[in-house]
Amino acid sequence: MITLFARVTCRQRKPSFQIKSSHVLHEPIGVQQTRHFHPIIYSALSFGGRISAALLGRSMRKKLSKLPELEQKQKKKSLLKFFGILSGALVCGMSVSYLKHRDRVLFTGRKRSVTVGEKQMREIADLTEKAVVELAAAKVLRANRDLEAVSNIPWKLTVVHSPTKNAFVLPNGHIFVFTGFITEFVQNEHQLAFVLAHEIAHVLLKHSAEKNSQLSWKLLFDVAVTLLAFVGLGEWSASLLSIMASYFYEMFYGKLQSDVSSVDNLQLALDQPYSRLMENEADEVGLMLIAKACYDIREACAMWKLVSMKVQVEDFGGGKEKGSFLSTHPSFETRANNLGLAMERANHIRAGRHCAPLQSPDPVQSVERVKQELDKLGPVAPGTKVKILQDEVPGRKAIKLYQV
Repeated sequence: MITLFARVTCRQRKPSFQIKSSHVLHEPIGVQQTRHFHPIIYSALSFGGRISAALLGRSMRKKLSKLPELEQKQKKKSLLKFFGILSGALVCGMSVSYLKHRDRVLFTGRKRSVTVGEKQMREIADLTEKAVVELAAAKVLRANRDLEAVSNIPWKLTVVHSPTKNAFVLPNGHIFVFTGFITEFVQNEHQLAFVLAHEIAHVLLKHSAEKNSQLSWKLLFDVAVTLLAFVGLGEWSASLLSIMASYFYEMFYGKLQSDVSSVDNLQLALDQPYSRLMENEADEVGLMLIAKACYDIREACAMWKLVSMKVQVEDFGGGKEKGSFLSTHPSFETRANNLGLAMERANHIRAGRHCAPLQSPDPVQSVERVKQELDKLGPVAPGTKVKILQDEVPGRKAIKLYQV
């Protein structure tokens, strides 16, 4: 296992705003779990208990201060006796709980007592993960609420706990983010904000309506050519002409749409993939959206460069990333380069929002140093996988190579 990294300074910011979100969980089958309080209920009870104890103690102190001195001493004596019994019962209860939940630490064998179950810890982790995504999305939306299109859409966010590496948005403003995408590709909050802003941009630019319009025109073209061909030619010649006309339509229209390629089938229409031009547009507009939210815009370019590096190793044996003819998305390397061209405009927008200056050195330079270290290793063995590590230290860029 090889770990490659480079250091760079990068400021992290915590937004404070929330939007409504839904949550999908998949419970493992065949694992028996002890019932525990839900983390939110536990936190509410803990906070409420402390407040109640403080108010009760204050009330008792005021009542005691109003009593005669002799009666005060008697009351205090009774209270001490009561709290002594209560403390003894609490110690006994804690002792029983300790003995009931005893176990040993794996490998070291250290004895301990763990009263918080695995299910509860998963719930806490899920809530934390969901909150981070919500806060990043809310910060981007709040910073851009001056745009009428943003303020008029009832945005909703769903974090889907699934290994699927995907994120998409519906035309009604419902954003879906799969945790598999976050854990696989995203290193920090800045990159997460860019992913969300990219999806928001698709809605603002009405790409779904544009894509459906393209499919409608394509359908009309196919029907018209097929009708004319079968009227004037034989069946075999007409069929061949219809197929060729459809192919050349895609090629010609694709060139007008910045080399857009698509697959003409119902599944494509249902999945709503966007063209390469639309993806690049959403990247550029998403960059402007996070610039207004004072995020580090350079992290967007760094993310696509890291993903490109991962694809090069896993799919092309360390060679150059090659786009598929049928792909509706541009290559990650192309997306990173396109974002680099838009950096000057994004920096201008960011400066206009009086954001804190970006730290130096550039995160993209950190990725480039990682890439140089990877190139020194030469060709990678088949089956090599790349793990993009999160920024444990702000700005730290690292990948891990391993064999499956």
